[in-house]
Amino acid sequence: MPNNLKLDFRSSIPVRINLTVSWERDWWCEIWNVTEKELRAAIFAVGTSAPSVARHLGRRIPVGRPSDRGEVRGS
Repeated sequence: MPNNLKLDFRSSIPVRINLTVSWERDWWCEIWNVTEKELRAAIFAVGTSAPSVARHLGRRIPVGRPSDRGEVRGS
């Protein structure tokens, strides 16, 4: 995982959304069931804070790392 990806120590879920990283952008879209356009609009409205974007979208922040929930990145 890149060193520049800011993580929440307790859950290992990024606390900021980075749209320039394709797998991360796709992951957020998938877990919140939104399009990239909807994700970008939410980030434009409230910033890159994942909790703020989740509230704006009416979604929850996932708990645990993707691998803890049986998800495999890059498949």
